[in-house]
Amino acid sequence: SVGVVVSLGVEVVIVPDVQRRSLIEARLLIEQARLSIGELREAFDREVQGGFVISQDPQPGARVPRGRSLNLVISKGPAVVEMPRLVGRPLQDARRILQELGITVSEVLTVPTADLAPGVVVAQTPDAGTRMRPQDRVTVTVTVRPGEEQTPPPTPIVTAQPQQPPPPPADRPTRGEK
Repeated sequence: SVGVVVSLGVEVVIVPDVQRRSLIEARLLIEQARLSIGELREAFDREVQGGFVISQDPQPGARVPRGRSLNLVISKGPAVVEMPRLVGRPLQDARRILQELGITVSEVLTVPTADLAPGVVVAQTPDAGTRMRPQDRVTVTVTVRPGEEQTPPPTPIVTAQPQQPPPPPADRPTRGEK
């Protein structure tokens, strides 16, 4: 007698959603789905805390063959940079240096002086060498000629934070007429 076994093909499983989960929790969910972890990369992320999954490939809900590898990007938390020394530099150079680090000047203050050329940074907050996140506030004080204290800086100030849309108006319950 001859036995015949009909194959149902490769077993297909559904990819679990491991985004915003700790790497330990993600590993457990992936193994429970009979999948494996492939490439692990790290990246800075403002919103996802360090050690948690930022993204995955394939995406959650995808149907893949059993045993397939999932590639994960793990958060290193928010990026931290060292504040450079800006004192003594022209404002335009200070802005360029900060822009290269992903930092934007939040506020420019002025101080009148006849001793230095106008537009030179004489103070900064935070101080040089301070470890900070790119979205933290940076204030510089620049020189102006006496009597020009109200002159705005030559370059417009742009804030690093995106503007949030106003919240929708709250629905108010209407009162029934008596």
